[in-house]
Amino acid sequence: MRITVRAFAKVNPYLRILSKREDGYHNLQLSFLSIDLADQLTFELSNAEKIVVKTNKEIPLKKNLCYQVAKELKNTCQGETKGVRVIIDKKIPIGAGLGGGSSNAAATLTALNKLWNCHLSREELVNLGANYGSDIPFFFFGGFCQGSGRGTKIKKHKNLFKARPIPVLVPPFSHQTPEVYDKFDQTSEDLIKNRPREKSFQDIEENNFSIVNDLQKPAMELTPELNQYLDLLENCPLIATAGISGSGSAVFGIARKNVMPDRLQKELSAIPREAKLFITQSTDVGHKIETQAG
Repeated sequence: MRITVRAFAKVNPYLRILSKREDGYHNLQLSFLSIDLADQLTFELSNAEKIVVKTNKEIPLKKNLCYQVAKELKNTCQGETKGVRVIIDKKIPIGAGLGGGSSNAAATLTALNKLWNCHLSREELVNLGANYGSDIPFFFFGGFCQGSGRGTKIKKHKNLFKARPIPVLVPPFSHQTPEVYDKFDQTSEDLIKNRPREKSFQDIEENNFSIVNDLQKPAMELTPELNQYLDLLENCPLIATAGISGSGSAVFGIARKNVMPDRLQKELSAIPREAKLFITQSTDVGHKIETQAG
């Protein structure tokens, strides 16, 4: 039996850090938006008992979230589990703050829950995934969502940006999330204490919105050259607002109303050759089973 899944990327239109937790994570108030930049994962049962994961990128097996959650699900599942071969065709850049690894992990749990007849509910899969990454729960919902706690408590909202192109610009360097959070922690006390009151998530309006991200300043301090990539989006007249996604290194924007993707692509054609530009659209789901056979 074989299942093919598209695992979508995400951006974060809003990310506020409220405090540091005793477990080392941070309490967050943030939003997620899934976009149609996607990896493709193929899962095929095998007679061997092994979990085999192959990718077109160099990711050590034991650090691969797909392998980690598959192993956990195999130990948890009450069904008749078999070996599985997972092929990941990665299109989502690594270390860019776009959630590719977390999206792949959620897709893996969904696919193997079917292949192995585990019959776990979405809530059970969400809880299992949350142990391996704070972004993983979002990808069981997709669309436009609010996250709280360390980002694992998800509430889905109306997608304010469904009709707007979302340009994503990926520089030729990556970020390590822990390093960006550590940089934030060095100066966070005064920032949090003196922060002006802002609109709450529920008050966000489609025509009165700016990307906000507490990790943007520390990310820029760690990698000053990131500024030139953000400037390209901020100076584009077709883009309403721009910022970094998660801890970076990708920057993204939200186009103004009635802007067509091809027009935006042309406007941003002068990006540095070493960078990658994706003109994306938002999606309603975090991952999608495309084919199921056998």
